[in-house]
Amino acid sequence: MKKFILVLFLLPVFVSAQNSTAFWSLGFAVGTLNYTGEVSEGGDVGVWINEIRPEFGISLRRHFNYRASLGAEASYGKVFASDANRGNTERDFVVNTEIAQMNLIFELNFKKFGKYFQRNQSTPFIKLGVGALFFTPALNTNASYPQEYALYPGSWSTYNLQFAFGWKWRISYHSFLALDAHINTTGTSYLEGFDLKDGPNPNDGVYGLRLTYSFGFFE
Repeated sequence: MKKFILVLFLLPVFVSAQNSTAFWSLGFAVGTLNYTGEVSEGGDVGVWINEIRPEFGISLRRHFNYRASLGAEASYGKVFASDANRGNTERDFVVNTEIAQMNLIFELNFKKFGKYFQRNQSTPFIKLGVGALFFTPALNTNASYPQEYALYPGSWSTYNLQFAFGWKWRISYHSFLALDAHINTTGTSYLEGFDLKDGPNPNDGVYGLRLTYSFGFFE
């Protein structure tokens, strides 16, 4: 199975070796993050805006042709949510977690785009990612956690699944700008730093918008 997966990822590299439309790109991203979980339930648009936190990232991709690319991306950001923003001051739970992601990403353009295709100045795209999520929750020292909750201070890791949809534009012959909305499913239910000892604990998630500037290294 491991050999099959290795061949699966290396095959496009060999196939594109003689492809004149292939190239590498290096990207730098800024964006927003919000959290979905126990503390995010309820609230309005104002609460959502108030709890937005920044994210920063970098990516390296191999574009095999004008449609598909495969690469890696890494990002760092924070997620925040508060019971007080939702009128639940008695419980006063707060989510304040630093997160770092490292993902293998596959991206697919809906139109011919990239090297040589200057006639198409923009295209919609989808992106799929899988990788690791590292997170460090900061518990609210002013909150009184009931006995039915288990606390998880410190640093933790889990898997990360990402889906994104967006639009990209050519801003020069070598430069591209992309805006996407992404949602990430995580393999943990204690991104907040706490969890119910007994009872349903669905996995948490994060989502946001991301603006990426990429420079293409044409061969």
